[in-house]
Amino acid sequence: MTEYVLPQDFAGYQAGDVLREITLAEARELECNRCGACCNGLSPDVRKDPETGFPLFTWGSKYPEDRYRARYGRELLIPLVRTDGGIGPGDDFERDADDKPYTAFVCSFLELPTDTEPAACGLYAGANPHDLSTLRPRNCGEFPVFGLDVDAVVLDGRGYIPHTGALPRCTWYGIRVVGPWREGPKRDPRGYWRERWERQQRGEEVDRLRDVSELGPEIHALLARRATIDGSEPRPDA
Repeated sequence: MTEYVLPQDFAGYQAGDVLREITLAEARELECNRCGACCNGLSPDVRKDPETGFPLFTWGSKYPEDRYRARYGRELLIPLVRTDGGIGPGDDFERDADDKPYTAFVCSFLELPTDTEPAACGLYAGANPHDLSTLRPRNCGEFPVFGLDVDAVVLDGRGYIPHTGALPRCTWYGIRVVGPWREGPKRDPRGYWRERWERQQRGEEVDRLRDVSELGPEIHALLARRATIDGSEPRPDA
């Protein structure tokens, strides 16, 4: 196991923090411990900004304006705002000087952990796992190492640090994902991706990967279908 020392603050981590490096395959084989902290900015397990009191982990900058009400019958995201007693639930996300929302939140479907049971997602209760319309929003399913952006970083020969620095109880806390993109006889039978990654690390040129615009109609159809199941609006055939 190799280690990586953070040169600067990042996503809740601080400069000088030591991260263990694992491959993308290893990262995706880890099992979520269902601590629930990524769904609840009020959780004491989430590190807070000492100046504002806001959680350092937030949903991100992209979300539907109705916060998934049209899809689930109620708002999925409950904004966290400044209140007289500190940080608490509010009606709308606070915004900075550039009118960008500060998307700290609590998920309304989160079933909090107990002394005997881990946290659970209420959206999965009674859901058919084969029915795409019951999938959680894409952000949930991709966090923290399952998104295509992670593949893109590793394919490019760089390391990916999941945004888990404010979530010390998270399974994926304290890691940096590195190449090769595929490992093992089933994932990389010809050793192509390991060889490509090793060449990248030596600074040598590697084969250029095709841009999405160069791919065939099948991949475009798949990407278009994928764009309809992120929970931002009901699927046309749902």
